Amino acid sequence: DPNDQAILVDWYNSLTPKETLNWTITNDLCGQTGVKCDNSSPYQRITKLDISKKNLEGAIPTQLGGLTQLQVL
Repeated sequence: DPNDQAILVDWYNSLTPKETLNWTITNDLCGQTGVKCDNSSPYQRITKLDISKKNLEGAIPTQLGGLTQLQVL
């Protein structure tokens, strides 16, 4: 889903350090480590974001609330 992708890219760009995720930002973030999507709909919606053990600190940003199909964080 383009909206899901935009939300995830905005969040990623706000991270310091980004290297802990080891992502390559592309038009398809569903293949990135820790990102799982529902492929049963015409738009791939992000359903799981596993960022555990990545040494990220801080609050969960409110923009992730826009991932309306996210079931696991």
